[in-house]
Parts: sequence; structure tokens; C-alpha cells
Amino acid sequence: GLFANWLQVLDACFFAADNVTVQPNWVLTGQEKEFNYGKPGDDVFQGLFEPVAPCLSDCSQEPAGMIFDVNHRFNFLLVNVFRGQFLRGEGARRRRRMYAQAARRCLRPNPAALQARDRALASVQRAPGAPLIGVHKRVDNPGTARMQLEQRMLATEAYVEAVRRVAKRWGTAGESAVVVLASDDEDAVEVFQAAFGPRLLCRSEAQRCRGGVNSQKLPLEVHGQKDRPLSVADARDCLVDVLLLASCDALVHADSNVTIAAGIMNPEMEALHVRDLVPESAEAGHWSGYRRCRLPL
Repeated sequence: GLFANWLQVLDACFFAADNVTVQPNWVLTGQEKEFNYGKPGDDVFQGLFEPVAPCLSDCSQEPAGMIFDVNHRFNFLLVNVFRGQFLRGEGARRRRRMYAQAARRCLRPNPAALQARDRALASVQRAPGAPLIGVHKRVDNPGTARMQLEQRMLATEAYVEAVRRVAKRWGTAGESAVVVLASDDEDAVEVFQAAFGPRLLCRSEAQRCRGGVNSQKLPLEVHGQKDRPLSVADARDCLVDVLLLASCDALVHADSNVTIAAGIMNPEMEALHVRDLVPESAEAGHWSGYRRCRLPL
């Protein structure tokens, strides 16, 4: 997906030497499985971000006259089931701040994305002192479940309860909290609308589905479906949702690339794992018979 590539670019920028320029190549070839935001020849990066800033020092001298093609992430905390730990633990805030410095250099959203974020924020009334609480809820299917450390997703109601518990930290001001929902789950949107009404900010432009599996027993989600082509505009909607999450005071999350990106964009925001907030909650689908995620060893 989009933010798997975002993290790959970021990790390359983070570890690159000062005299190295990182140049993302997001031009579609037509062979992509999940990064299918447009037709062959479309440059997705150019449609979303400003050009990457040059290297930090003297770019005129290449390290060894070499080009290194980066096709994976280096930090294990940015890889499949380990991702849930990036935003957790004593070192999380420091990690986020360090990666945020690299992100400000190489992943600067373009004006169209920033303006869409600002319009969305202005569309909801927010009482003085009321917190902005973000939630990222992935659609439930075997693919998303196997990328969780626990190999299971929690039910949507767990996220609603988690938001309510976070809001209580603001006392009476929390009763007016505005909830920002970024989700590819159609059913989750309906549940959040019933729970928070006019205090919910959820962009209708974003593509969503109901999850589960299709007739071939393959995971159903927005991205990577042959019969559901996407465009650069869909990628921009995903970016805008992350920018909205990064605008929040607190973020309720599970294990995903999207929440890591939001936590890096705003390293001072409080990031709270849904399982830490509501450990007693019921789990969602149990996808027996599907391969568990293999560790990258």
C-alpha cells in the first residue's frame, strides 16, 4: 500500500549518508500488486509530495559513483508484525522525533494534500479546549489480521470504547472531543457515526469496503483488487487521512503503516495502542486456515 512505500522511502532517507540523495521512483509499471494507484506511467510520488530535498552536504561528490536500489526497510520495527512496537515503549518518542527529521526533508506533502486536510478540519465545530482524538481502524480480513502481532484484529466496538477512555483524560473537555476516523472499513464508519454523531470527522471521499474474503477465499480490501482500479486521487485521500490523524492530540491505533506514519509526522502526539486501552475487548474475525505471518529472518 501507499504507506508501506512511504516508510521505505523514509527509512532510506534516515540511514542515507549526508552526501547521498534519495530519489523515490513511484512511476507505475502495471505490475504492482497493492500499489495500484493509477495507470502505467503515472508518477504517484509527484502527485502527492514536493520534490525530495537534495543531500545534506556536498552532493557533487558521489560516495562511489554508485546507485543503490532500495527495495526493503532496514529497521525491524517498520516491518510486518514488529510494526506495532514502533509507537510503544520507552524509546518510542525518541524514535519518532528522529524519523520526523528525515520525513521533513524527503516526504513533504504537496499543497493539494495540505489544503484538503485544512478543509476537513474546518468542517467540524470544535469547542474551546476540546481534544482531537484520532482513530485508525483497518478493515478486518485475513491479510490485515496476520499483520498484527497477535494475528487478530479487535472488534470495532473496542475502538469506540478506547476513544471514550482516552477522552476521559481531558475531564469535562473530553465530553466534547472531536473524533477523527481514518478507516477503510465501511461497517466501522457506521458504528462510529452512531457513537459520536456530529463530533465525528470522517472523510466520505476515501475508498472503503466490508472486508472478509471473496469467492476465491482471498482477503477483501480496497487496495490490490483487480476489479476495483484506483487512482492517484485515491492515494491522496489516504495521505490526507494520515495528515488528519497527525493533527490530533491523541491517536488510538493497532499495528499498521498508516499509524506509524501519523506518529512520525507528529512525534509529540500521544499514541495509544487499542489493546493497551481495552485489553478485555472481544476480537473480530478468526480466520482459521490462513497462513500466519512469517518473520523476516
